[in-house]
Amino acid sequence: MLSFVVVAAVGAIFGAGAWMLVRAMRPEPIPMSVLLDAIDRRGVSVAEVDTGLVLGEEESDSFWVRLGRGVVDTQSETLLKRLRLIDKTPQQYGAEKVSSALLLLLVFLGAGVILIVMGFALPWYLVVGLGLGGGVLGWVIPDLQLNTRAVRRRTELRYQLSAFLDLTVMMMSAGTGLETALMAAANAGDGWLFRELRVALSRAARIGQSPWDAFDHLGSELDDPDLHGVAAAARLAGGSGALIRDSIATRAETLRSRLHSELESAAEESVLKRQVPVTLMVFSIMVYLIYGALSTLGSSVSLRGAGF
Repeated sequence: MLSFVVVAAVGAIFGAGAWMLVRAMRPEPIPMSVLLDAIDRRGVSVAEVDTGLVLGEEESDSFWVRLGRGVVDTQSETLLKRLRLIDKTPQQYGAEKVSSALLLLLVFLGAGVILIVMGFALPWYLVVGLGLGGGVLGWVIPDLQLNTRAVRRRTELRYQLSAFLDLTVMMMSAGTGLETALMAAANAGDGWLFRELRVALSRAARIGQSPWDAFDHLGSELDDPDLHGVAAAARLAGGSGALIRDSIATRAETLRSRLHSELESAAEESVLKRQVPVTLMVFSIMVYLIYGALSTLGSSVSLRGAGF
Protein backbone atom coordinates (compact mmCIF):
# COMPACT_ATOMS: atom_id res chain seq x y z
CA MET A 1 0.00 0.00 0.00
CA LEU A 2 2.82 2.39 0.87
CA SER A 3 4.57 1.70 -2.43
CA PHE A 4 1.35 2.46 -4.31
CA VAL A 5 0.96 5.76 -2.50
CA VAL A 6 4.57 6.73 -3.25
CA VAL A 7 4.25 5.80 -6.92
CA ALA A 8 0.98 7.72 -7.17
CA ALA A 9 2.51 10.78 -5.50
CA VAL A 10 5.57 10.67 -7.76
CA GLY A 11 3.37 10.28 -10.81
CA ALA A 12 1.25 13.23 -9.73
CA ILE A 13 4.31 15.43 -9.18
CA PHE A 14 5.81 14.36 -12.50
CA GLY A 15 2.54 14.96 -14.32
CA ALA A 16 2.12 18.37 -12.70
CA GLY A 17 5.65 19.32 -13.69
CA ALA A 18 5.09 18.17 -17.28
CA TRP A 19 1.81 20.08 -17.48
CA MET A 20 3.39 23.26 -16.09
CA LEU A 21 6.28 22.93 -18.55
CA VAL A 22 3.92 22.59 -21.50
CA ARG A 23 1.87 25.59 -20.30
CA ALA A 24 5.00 27.69 -19.79
CA MET A 25 6.38 26.90 -23.26
CA ARG A 26 3.09 27.35 -25.09
CA PRO A 27 2.41 30.96 -26.12
CA GLU A 28 -0.95 32.54 -25.52
CA PRO A 29 -2.35 33.32 -28.97
CA ILE A 30 -4.77 36.15 -29.52
CA PRO A 31 -8.19 34.69 -30.40
CA MET A 32 -9.17 35.18 -34.03
CA SER A 33 -12.46 36.74 -32.96
CA VAL A 34 -10.56 39.50 -31.13
CA LEU A 35 -8.44 40.24 -34.21
CA LEU A 36 -11.49 40.31 -36.50
CA ASP A 37 -13.30 42.64 -34.10
CA ALA A 38 -10.28 44.96 -34.10
CA ILE A 39 -10.23 45.00 -37.92
CA ASP A 40 -13.98 45.59 -38.25
CA ARG A 41 -14.14 48.13 -35.43
CA ARG A 42 -15.91 51.23 -36.64
CA GLY A 43 -14.88 54.77 -35.90
CA VAL A 44 -16.39 56.83 -33.10
CA SER A 45 -17.72 60.32 -33.58
CA VAL A 46 -17.77 62.99 -30.91
CA ALA A 47 -21.58 63.01 -31.03
CA GLU A 48 -21.65 59.31 -30.19
CA VAL A 49 -19.32 59.81 -27.26
CA ASP A 50 -21.44 62.65 -25.89
CA THR A 51 -24.55 60.47 -25.99
CA GLY A 52 -22.77 57.46 -24.49
CA LEU A 53 -22.99 55.27 -27.62
CA VAL A 54 -19.35 54.27 -27.86
CA LEU A 55 -18.42 51.16 -29.89
CA GLY A 56 -21.96 49.92 -29.91
CA GLU A 57 -22.13 49.71 -26.12
CA GLU A 58 -25.75 50.81 -25.97
CA GLU A 59 -27.61 49.86 -22.86
CA SER A 60 -28.81 46.32 -23.39
CA ASP A 61 -32.02 45.27 -21.74
CA SER A 62 -31.32 41.54 -21.67
CA PHE A 63 -32.27 39.42 -18.69
CA TRP A 64 -28.68 39.01 -17.47
CA VAL A 65 -27.92 42.73 -17.76
CA ARG A 66 -31.05 43.63 -15.79
CA LEU A 67 -30.10 41.03 -13.20
CA GLY A 68 -26.53 42.35 -12.97
CA ARG A 69 -27.41 46.01 -12.50
CA GLY A 70 -27.84 45.70 -8.77
CA VAL A 71 -24.74 43.62 -7.98
CA VAL A 72 -22.02 46.08 -9.02
CA ASP A 73 -20.85 48.81 -6.68
CA THR A 74 -21.12 51.84 -8.96
CA GLN A 75 -19.67 54.02 -6.18
CA SER A 76 -16.28 52.33 -6.45
CA GLU A 77 -14.12 54.62 -8.59
CA THR A 78 -11.38 52.01 -8.91
CA LEU A 79 -13.80 49.44 -10.32
CA LEU A 80 -15.42 51.92 -12.69
CA LYS A 81 -12.04 53.06 -14.02
CA ARG A 82 -10.97 49.46 -14.62
CA LEU A 83 -14.20 48.79 -16.49
CA ARG A 84 -13.70 51.98 -18.49
CA LEU A 85 -10.19 50.80 -19.32
CA ILE A 86 -11.40 47.54 -20.88
CA ASP A 87 -14.48 49.06 -22.58
CA LYS A 88 -17.03 47.30 -20.39
CA THR A 89 -20.08 48.76 -18.66
CA PRO A 90 -20.92 48.01 -15.00
CA GLN A 91 -24.13 46.32 -16.14
CA GLN A 92 -22.22 43.92 -18.40
CA TYR A 93 -19.76 43.19 -15.63
CA GLY A 94 -22.53 42.48 -13.15
CA ALA A 95 -24.24 40.20 -15.66
CA GLU A 96 -20.99 38.24 -16.08
CA LYS A 97 -20.66 37.76 -12.32
CA VAL A 98 -24.26 36.62 -11.86
CA SER A 99 -24.28 34.24 -14.83
CA SER A 100 -20.89 32.76 -13.92
CA ALA A 101 -21.93 32.19 -10.30
CA LEU A 102 -25.22 30.55 -11.26
CA LEU A 103 -23.56 28.36 -13.88
CA LEU A 104 -20.89 26.97 -11.55
CA LEU A 105 -23.46 26.60 -8.75
CA LEU A 106 -25.56 24.35 -10.98
CA VAL A 107 -22.51 22.47 -12.30
CA PHE A 108 -21.19 21.66 -8.82
CA LEU A 109 -24.64 20.73 -7.54
CA GLY A 110 -25.14 18.50 -10.57
CA ALA A 111 -21.79 16.83 -9.95
CA GLY A 112 -22.80 16.08 -6.36
CA VAL A 113 -26.16 14.63 -7.45
CA ILE A 114 -24.43 12.44 -10.05
CA LEU A 115 -22.06 11.07 -7.41
CA ILE A 116 -25.04 10.21 -5.18
CA VAL A 117 -26.80 8.46 -8.07
CA MET A 118 -23.61 6.48 -8.76
CA GLY A 119 -23.76 5.10 -5.22
CA PHE A 120 -21.48 7.38 -3.24
CA ALA A 121 -22.83 8.09 0.24
CA LEU A 122 -22.53 11.86 0.28
CA PRO A 123 -24.45 13.81 2.93
CA TRP A 124 -26.79 16.49 1.66
CA TYR A 125 -24.91 19.30 3.38
CA LEU A 126 -21.72 18.30 1.54
CA VAL A 127 -23.52 18.53 -1.80
CA VAL A 128 -24.99 21.91 -0.85
CA GLY A 129 -21.59 23.12 0.31
CA LEU A 130 -20.08 21.93 -2.96
CA GLY A 131 -22.66 23.91 -4.91
CA LEU A 132 -22.15 27.03 -2.80
CA GLY A 133 -18.40 26.74 -3.27
CA GLY A 134 -18.93 26.59 -7.02
CA GLY A 135 -21.13 29.66 -6.84
CA VAL A 136 -18.49 31.60 -4.90
CA LEU A 137 -15.84 30.50 -7.41
CA GLY A 138 -18.02 31.66 -10.29
CA TRP A 139 -18.56 34.99 -8.55
CA VAL A 140 -14.81 35.55 -8.15
CA ILE A 141 -13.70 34.44 -11.63
CA PRO A 142 -14.87 37.66 -13.41
CA ASP A 143 -12.88 39.70 -10.86
CA LEU A 144 -9.71 37.78 -11.69
CA GLN A 145 -10.38 38.15 -15.41
CA LEU A 146 -10.97 41.88 -14.96
CA ASN A 147 -7.63 42.35 -13.21
CA THR A 148 -5.80 40.37 -15.89
CA ARG A 149 -7.41 42.27 -18.74
CA ALA A 150 -6.77 45.62 -17.03
CA VAL A 151 -3.06 44.82 -16.66
CA ARG A 152 -2.82 43.83 -20.33
CA ARG A 153 -4.70 46.93 -21.42
CA ARG A 154 -2.37 49.18 -19.41
CA THR A 155 0.60 47.55 -21.11
CA GLU A 156 -1.03 48.18 -24.49
CA LEU A 157 -1.64 51.77 -23.44
CA ARG A 158 2.05 52.38 -22.78
CA TYR A 159 3.06 50.88 -26.14
CA GLN A 160 0.48 52.90 -28.04
CA LEU A 161 1.22 56.09 -26.12
CA SER A 162 4.92 55.74 -26.91
CA ALA A 163 4.14 55.31 -30.61
CA PHE A 164 1.75 58.29 -30.52
CA LEU A 165 4.38 60.53 -28.94
CA ASP A 166 7.01 59.44 -31.47
CA LEU A 167 4.65 60.29 -34.34
CA THR A 168 3.89 63.67 -32.79
CA VAL A 169 7.60 64.49 -32.45
CA MET A 170 8.26 63.47 -36.06
CA MET A 171 5.46 65.69 -37.36
CA MET A 172 6.52 68.66 -35.24
CA SER A 173 10.10 68.21 -36.45
CA ALA A 174 8.73 68.47 -40.01
CA GLY A 175 7.25 71.88 -39.19
CA THR A 176 3.68 70.91 -38.33
CA GLY A 177 1.92 72.87 -35.61
CA LEU A 178 1.30 71.32 -32.20
CA GLU A 179 -2.46 70.74 -32.40
CA THR A 180 -2.25 69.59 -36.02
CA ALA A 181 0.58 67.19 -35.15
CA LEU A 182 -1.35 65.75 -32.20
CA MET A 183 -4.50 65.15 -34.25
CA ALA A 184 -2.54 63.74 -37.21
CA ALA A 185 -0.70 61.36 -34.89
CA ALA A 186 -4.00 60.27 -33.33
CA ASN A 187 -5.46 59.64 -36.81
CA ALA A 188 -2.42 57.62 -37.86
CA GLY A 189 -3.12 54.66 -35.56
CA ASP A 190 -5.98 52.20 -35.26
CA GLY A 191 -5.39 51.06 -31.68
CA TRP A 192 -7.89 51.69 -28.92
CA LEU A 193 -5.79 54.46 -27.34
CA PHE A 194 -5.51 56.27 -30.68
CA ARG A 195 -9.29 56.14 -30.89
CA GLU A 196 -9.63 57.54 -27.37
CA LEU A 197 -7.14 60.30 -28.16
CA ARG A 198 -8.98 61.24 -31.35
CA VAL A 199 -12.22 61.63 -29.43
CA ALA A 200 -10.58 63.51 -26.53
CA LEU A 201 -8.66 65.92 -28.77
CA SER A 202 -11.71 66.58 -30.96
CA ARG A 203 -13.82 67.32 -27.92
CA ALA A 204 -11.14 69.62 -26.46
CA ALA A 205 -10.86 71.54 -29.73
CA ARG A 206 -14.63 71.92 -29.98
CA ILE A 207 -15.06 73.39 -26.49
CA GLY A 208 -11.88 75.48 -26.62
CA GLN A 209 -9.74 73.52 -24.21
CA SER A 210 -6.01 72.91 -24.41
CA PRO A 211 -4.88 69.51 -25.79
CA TRP A 212 -3.19 68.88 -22.45
CA ASP A 213 -6.55 69.28 -20.71
CA ALA A 214 -7.75 66.45 -22.94
CA PHE A 215 -4.79 64.33 -21.82
CA ASP A 216 -5.53 65.08 -18.18
CA HIS A 217 -9.21 64.25 -18.60
CA LEU A 218 -8.47 60.97 -20.37
CA GLY A 219 -5.82 60.10 -17.78
CA SER A 220 -8.39 60.62 -15.02
CA GLU A 221 -10.94 58.42 -16.80
CA LEU A 222 -8.44 55.60 -17.35
CA ASP A 223 -6.59 56.17 -14.07
CA ASP A 224 -3.29 56.30 -15.95
CA PRO A 225 -0.36 58.41 -14.67
CA ASP A 226 1.47 58.37 -18.02
CA LEU A 227 -1.20 60.51 -19.69
CA HIS A 228 -1.04 62.95 -16.77
CA GLY A 229 2.75 62.92 -17.08
CA VAL A 230 2.63 63.88 -20.76
CA ALA A 231 0.32 66.80 -20.00
CA ALA A 232 2.44 67.98 -17.05
CA ALA A 233 5.69 67.77 -19.02
CA ALA A 234 4.21 69.73 -21.94
CA ARG A 235 2.86 72.44 -19.63
CA LEU A 236 6.25 72.82 -17.97
CA ALA A 237 7.80 73.39 -21.40
CA GLY A 238 5.72 76.56 -21.81
CA GLY A 239 4.53 77.86 -25.17
CA SER A 240 7.68 77.18 -27.16
CA GLY A 241 7.09 74.55 -29.84
CA ALA A 242 10.70 73.36 -29.73
CA LEU A 243 10.63 72.92 -25.96
CA ILE A 244 7.32 71.06 -26.13
CA ARG A 245 8.72 68.80 -28.85
CA ASP A 246 11.80 68.05 -26.77
CA SER A 247 9.65 67.41 -23.70
CA ILE A 248 7.42 64.98 -25.61
CA ALA A 249 10.48 63.22 -27.04
CA THR A 250 11.93 62.82 -23.55
CA ARG A 251 8.65 61.41 -22.30
CA ALA A 252 8.54 58.92 -25.18
CA GLU A 253 12.09 57.82 -24.42
CA THR A 254 11.18 57.31 -20.77
CA LEU A 255 8.23 55.15 -21.78
CA ARG A 256 10.40 53.06 -24.09
CA SER A 257 12.97 52.52 -21.36
CA ARG A 258 10.29 51.37 -18.93
CA LEU A 259 8.77 49.03 -21.52
CA HIS A 260 12.22 47.59 -22.20
CA SER A 261 12.70 46.94 -18.49
CA GLU A 262 9.29 45.28 -18.30
CA LEU A 263 10.14 43.04 -21.25
CA GLU A 264 13.36 41.95 -19.55
CA SER A 265 11.46 41.21 -16.34
CA ALA A 266 8.85 39.22 -18.28
CA ALA A 267 11.62 37.23 -19.98
CA GLU A 268 13.22 36.41 -16.64
CA GLU A 269 9.84 35.38 -15.22
CA SER A 270 9.27 33.14 -18.23
CA VAL A 271 12.63 31.44 -17.63
CA LEU A 272 11.69 30.86 -14.00
CA LYS A 273 8.36 29.37 -15.05
CA ARG A 274 10.24 26.86 -17.16
CA GLN A 275 12.69 26.03 -14.38
CA VAL A 276 10.05 25.20 -11.77
CA PRO A 277 8.36 22.32 -13.66
CA VAL A 278 11.71 20.88 -14.71
CA THR A 279 12.83 20.93 -11.07
CA LEU A 280 9.63 19.16 -10.02
CA MET A 281 10.13 16.48 -12.65
CA VAL A 282 13.75 15.88 -11.64
CA PHE A 283 12.76 15.81 -7.96
CA SER A 284 10.04 13.22 -8.61
CA ILE A 285 12.47 11.01 -10.53
CA MET A 286 15.02 11.27 -7.71
CA VAL A 287 12.38 10.37 -5.11
CA TYR A 288 11.32 7.36 -7.17
CA LEU A 289 14.91 6.12 -7.57
CA ILE A 290 15.80 6.67 -3.90
CA TYR A 291 12.63 4.95 -2.75
CA GLY A 292 13.35 1.98 -5.03
CA ALA A 293 16.91 1.69 -3.73
CA LEU A 294 15.84 1.92 -0.09
CA SER A 295 13.07 -0.62 -0.65
CA THR A 296 15.50 -3.08 -2.24
CA LEU A 297 18.04 -2.51 0.52
CA GLY A 298 15.40 -3.05 3.22
CA SER A 299 14.24 -6.29 1.57
CA SER A 300 17.79 -7.66 1.39
CA VAL A 301 18.47 -6.80 5.05
CA SER A 302 15.25 -8.47 6.18
CA LEU A 303 16.08 -11.60 4.18
CA ARG A 304 19.56 -11.83 5.72
CA GLY A 305 18.10 -11.38 9.19
CA ALA A 306 15.70 -14.25 8.50
CA GLY A 307 18.62 -16.53 7.59
CA PHE A 308 18.03 -16.67 3.81
